[in-house]
Amino acid sequence: MEGRHCSMFASRVITVSIVAALCTAACKKQAATSCDFVSGDTPAAFVGLSGKTARDWQIEDALERREFTVGGYKLTLSPPVEWDMDPLSDRSWRFWLHTLIALEPLLQHHERTGDPEALRRAVELALDWIESNPLESSEISEFAWYDMAVGYRAPYLSYLVRAVEAGGGFRSGTLKRLKCSAVEHAVWLHDDKNYKEAHNHGLYQDVGLFVAARHLAAHPFSKKWKQRAQARFLANLRDSVSIKDGFHLEHSPSYHVVVTNLLRRLAAESGIADGALDELLPRMVEVAAWFLIPDGKYPQLGDTDLDDAAR
Repeated sequence: MEGRHCSMFASRVITVSIVAALCTAACKKQAATSCDFVSGDTPAAFVGLSGKTARDWQIEDALERREFTVGGYKLTLSPPVEWDMDPLSDRSWRFWLHTLIALEPLLQHHERTGDPEALRRAVELALDWIESNPLESSEISEFAWYDMAVGYRAPYLSYLVRAVEAGGGFRSGTLKRLKCSAVEHAVWLHDDKNYKEAHNHGLYQDVGLFVAARHLAAHPFSKKWKQRAQARFLANLRDSVSIKDGFHLEHSPSYHVVVTNLLRRLAAESGIADGALDELLPRMVEVAAWFLIPDGKYPQLGDTDLDDAAR
C-alpha cells in the first residue's frame, strides 16, 4: 500500500512538473511575442542593409509620385500593392520587392529631415505589406518570409516603431500593428530553425536581428535577440571565411566583394562585430584585389558577372 502511495505521489509530482514546464514555456513564448512595450521618445539611428546613401535615391520620386526603384526597376507603389507581382519574370526581383528596400529612401530622408510625409508614406507601405503577407499563409510569395528578405526588412519595420512612437499623428492601432510585426520578425530571425548557417544570407539575418533588437530595446527579449545575433554572426564568419587568409569560402569573386563590403559597412554602422573584424577586413580587401584580371573586371567564376568590378 505504501509503495502504491509513493508511486501515485511520484506520478503527481511528475505531472505537476510537466504542467509547470509547459506553463513556463508558454509564458516565455508569450513574453517573446508581446507587443505591449514602450520604446521611448527618440528613434535609434537608422541602419539599412543596402549600403546606399541619400545621394543614391531620388527622394522626390517617392514623395511626389510614389515611384520607387526595386532591383533596378522603377515602379509605382501605392496601397493596395500587388505583392505577388512579377513584372520582369525574375525570381531575384521578387525577392527584392519583399525586402521592402523601397522604404529605404523614405526612412533615410525621415531620419535626416524629420519629414512627416516621408514617414507617413513608409508606414502606409509597411502596413500594406504586413496585412498582405501573414506568416502562416500558404497564398503569399515564397520570398515574403525568405531568410535574407526577413533580415533586410526587420530594421525598416523596427525603425518605424520608434519613429511612429516618437512622432505621433497616426490612427489608433497603427503603432500596435507595427510593433507586433517587428517583434514577429525578431522572433522569426532569433529562431535557429530559420537560420542560414555558414552563408552570407545568415550574416544579413544576424545584422537584421541585431539592429531590430536595438530599435526594440524596451522589449523584454531584446537583449537575448542581440546576444544570439552577435554570437551567430561571429560563428558564421568563422565558418564562411578563412580567417587566416581573408578569403570568403563561397569561391566566387563577386560574393567575396559583396561580403567584404557588407562587413566593412555594417561592422561600423550596426556595432554587431564589436571589434572582431579589425584584423580580418584589411586581409579581405587585399584578397579582393587579387581577383582582378587585366581589364579591371572580375573573372566569371561562380556567381560573378563581368561588370562586378566596375560596380
